[in-house]
Amino acid sequence: MDIIEDKAKSGDAEAQCRLGAKYYGAGNILEAIWWYRKSAEQEYARAQYQLALCYYYDVLQPVRDCYESPYVDREVTLTSAKHWCSLAIKNGIVDKYELMESLNEYRYKTIYYKLV
Repeated sequence: MDIIEDKAKSGDAEAQCRLGAKYYGAGNILEAIWWYRKSAEQEYARAQYQLALCYYYDVLQPVRDCYESPYVDREVTLTSAKHWCSLAIKNGIVDKYELMESLNEYRYKTIYYKLV
């Protein structure tokens, strides 16, 4: 085990976020999201933002497709993205308002196209 993993397992929020990034870079999306979430729940803003991005860009779609499980539909992932992004903004990532605007824009476009 490396130092980051040891720190992450002992509850260090920054290390958990870094470990999430390590897993994300290696393509292990589920493990990445798990570590991002552990960190984000401790109000670590960078992890909250990374988690928002994961949900916003729907990185779980290949997992759902692989297992043919719609356990998280697109509307749920957008709601989760919005939630984590607003917490990240509240906790110090103040230059990320563009993502919130994009989430709102995507949501309204989706609703509009469903109605048309």
